[in-house]
Amino acid sequence: MLSNAIAHDLYRTSIRVVVAIAPLLLWYPAWALADDCGRALLIAMQQSGVSAGAASYRLAYAAWPTAALLGPALVMALMLILRRMGVVTGLTAVAAIAGMAAATVLTGWPEGARLIAYRPAYGWFDILRADSQSQYRPRLRPRFLHRLGWRVRPRRQAAARP
Repeated sequence: MLSNAIAHDLYRTSIRVVVAIAPLLLWYPAWALADDCGRALLIAMQQSGVSAGAASYRLAYAAWPTAALLGPALVMALMLILRRMGVVTGLTAVAAIAGMAAATVLTGWPEGARLIAYRPAYGWFDILRADSQSQYRPRLRPRFLHRLGWRVRPRRQAAARP
């Protein structure tokens, strides 16, 4: 009798733990699926004849790493909604947030590793300002803002550091 009660409690506890850490098991497949969807979108755009220099392709290419975070974000949002409804425990919500944090770190890691090489010689603000000017934003932003009716002024050149 006692062994049946212990086995039953152990079974219930193990089921609760598996449900509680489900977001930690789901964030990576969701991240990989969203990444594959973004890659498929880029390939479909190329195959449909959109040139690599087109603004829509450049925007999709620049947003591809961020789009990969949609999968873990949806898992996190679903778990937080389920927590709010009282279906899952608080540990499940914490696991969902931890999965989203892990996906964010893994998405930003290659870019951070590329930019860290400039760190000893330059400050973070200089690195980020130069990087934001060197990518796709300068070509897209002024046209977009001008269409909205905003006046775009060029940035002032900072004095050279001694």
